[in-house]
This record gives sequence, structure tokens and C-alpha cells, in this order.
Amino acid sequence: IDVVAGHITLPDGGRFGFALDAFARHCLIEGIDQLGFLLREDAAIRHYEEQHAA
Repeated sequence: IDVVAGHITLPDGGRFGFALDAFARHCLIEGIDQLGFLLREDAAIRHYEEQHAA
């Protein structure tokens, strides 16, 4: 399975393409889920929230 290229290659050489949205592709490549993504961006999120207080 080639997530970057968006295809699956079968043992007989057959190939099937598949679509992933950019965020799902990013998470699969990085080995994270949605929560992991948010935790990685915690500092940037806090900074944004401080700059854009309600």
C-alpha cells in the first residue's frame, strides 16, 4: 500500500488507486490520529487563541 502515491499494488502486479483527503494522508504518513495532530499543534493553537481572544 503506497499512501503517498495513493495506490495498492497486488502480488500479481495489479494496481488499484484510492483517494484520501490531504489531512487523512498526512496523519497516516506521520503515524498520528486527529488527537495526535492537535497535541502536536498545541503551542500554535494556544498562541492563536491568545491573539484572538473572544
